[in-house]
Amino acid sequence: MEEQRKQALDFMTNVLNRYSESYNEGFDENVYSWTSIALCIIFILLILLSNALLIRKNARELDFYARPKNQIILSLAIGDIFLALFPLIVLTMTFFGDDQHNWKSCSLAMTSDTYMRFLLHFVYGLGLVILAIELLCRNKIRDMTADKTGKIFVSIVLSAIPWLLGLIFVLPLCLANIDMTTCLSVQTKRQAKAAVVISVILPACAAVAMCIVVSCRAFPPAQYQQTTATSAPIVTITTSHSNSPLQSGNGFTAPPTDGYHPGNQYPQQPLPGQHPLQQYPQQMNNPQAHVAEQPSVTQQPSVTQQPSVTQQPSVTQQPYTVVQPNKSVYLQNDAGITVSKFHREKSRLLAVAIVFFLLVVPQAIYQLSYALNPTRTMMERRITATAIHDFVLWLMVIRSFVTPMIMYCYSEV
Repeated sequence: MEEQRKQALDFMTNVLNRYSESYNEGFDENVYSWTSIALCIIFILLILLSNALLIRKNARELDFYARPKNQIILSLAIGDIFLALFPLIVLTMTFFGDDQHNWKSCSLAMTSDTYMRFLLHFVYGLGLVILAIELLCRNKIRDMTADKTGKIFVSIVLSAIPWLLGLIFVLPLCLANIDMTTCLSVQTKRQAKAAVVISVILPACAAVAMCIVVSCRAFPPAQYQQTTATSAPIVTITTSHSNSPLQSGNGFTAPPTDGYHPGNQYPQQPLPGQHPLQQYPQQMNNPQAHVAEQPSVTQQPSVTQQPSVTQQPSVTQQPYTVVQPNKSVYLQNDAGITVSKFHREKSRLLAVAIVFFLLVVPQAIYQLSYALNPTRTMMERRITATAIHDFVLWLMVIRSFVTPMIMYCYSEV
């Protein structure tokens, strides 16, 4: 009986050895380690460079601290920089042969892996959703408070929402039932799959869906007419070659330039510091300024009869208007939003959301369909299993370089 057991054990050992040789065939551990170290170093440098450029360009915009868009982009860039400075460095240490079986290195490895595979994607996807909502409601958010301190507070709160929700939902879900002394997870398959779906798939799908909704929206007319306290009054001056009086955006009517009127041989002189058109009486019966699409001409003083002059009600806090011959160009100051700016930002958000989805979701699909599938079929070769695992891993990491570069190229400054 003892000899039969020994023979059976020897047989199983030989089978496992042959399977191990076949499984590891073509796989060089040393080459794999040094290649992974090189990739880690390259991605660390690229992520730091791209996000530093994005932060620098974003910080040059006006009212940087008081604008929610800038604060949200800043928080997402800091999250990517933290990925380069923490999880990727820990991953590099593991390829150098760091011992992960003591409690300190085990907890460090589990925390960095949770941040890299789950928390960062949840925060980034939710941040894109908030950016899309902020784009649609920018003027309303800006007008919630008048003072700059209040605007800064609102911006900080909006940028902190993804991180707070991630700390509340993602970390407990991913780190629950993990023994830090043995570095073993006692999570059920259902718990592990729920962590992948909630942390990665749902935020990525929500970001793409929200950005598609925003891209299908036309430019909000209410925002086009929105005014700000930092804008100057409208000064729109157009003239014509006809005998009709000169009209301006403020409602002033200039006298005609042809003919002689003996009733007024000495035209009224303007007071010091007064505009020549303001010497005439003003009335409040023309609330809308008329813009004529004809070539501009220069009006010369002449001996004329004092005409009737109208003025619209005093208008303040309006965007700038510049009039060219046969063309009126509507410009908005930096606090508001224009048609071109709206289309540029929604295109940027949609591009970032699609790239984010394509680079992050494959890793989640791999986890759900293979790594967490109890009925999976083991791959015959280690090189195949490692190649698939590392491919989706580096796709996930390269996202922290690609999406900041897209935001950088679409920036306004």
